[in-house]
Amino acid sequence: MSKVRIAIVGAGNMARVRGRAFLDTGRAEICGVAARRTETAERCARELGCGVFGDDFRKLVQTRPDAVLIEVPHRVQDEATMWALDAGFDLLIGGCLASSRENGRRIVEEADRSGRIVEAGFQRRYDPAWEEIRRLVTGGELGPPVMAVTMALWNADPDAWYYEHELLLSECGSLDSGQADHRFRIGQPEAEYGARSRNGRNLRGPDRIRKRCFRFGHCQLYRP
Repeated sequence: MSKVRIAIVGAGNMARVRGRAFLDTGRAEICGVAARRTETAERCARELGCGVFGDDFRKLVQTRPDAVLIEVPHRVQDEATMWALDAGFDLLIGGCLASSRENGRRIVEEADRSGRIVEAGFQRRYDPAWEEIRRLVTGGELGPPVMAVTMALWNADPDAWYYEHELLLSECGSLDSGQADHRFRIGQPEAEYGARSRNGRNLRGPDRIRKRCFRFGHCQLYRP
């Protein structure tokens, strides 16, 4: 049986982790990597045994992939996603589907039109702990939610793109205030408060946060 050929847009930690996972199945091969940072792309390509195609992901078409894995900042992700669908490739998207609802709808419509498979990274919804929290809350065993606190306990490199504010003004992301994991588990809050990380030199706005506190309608502590 011939192996599935996968090209990768992006060369960070998740690109390497998922790339190795595909190789470990024995059913896939990585046929090329394209990324903005040459040194990172070359290191990723060496690990995965493939070629580097610079910072122009469109050149990956030369590798004749069956599918494209996208592991880049979310605003850049949208452009790469639409290119891959237009080029006729199945898609594996490392993060959320898109940076906005509008772009998400465009992706869904294009996937339906072209008959392409699109996978997005919402795997945590199938985590047993998350499912149990959701069951306890929606089943009423814990009572109405009052307040929730969530933290990103992840020591990201201050020089990595996660802190490049101009790339990350989006509605989604690992550290963004728009991350909606709480909605799946405990519902929609009335208000949100956050504490921003100060590790990165490029932080210039309020959306990059490490700790969030959500207030729900049943809470009287914050009522005026």
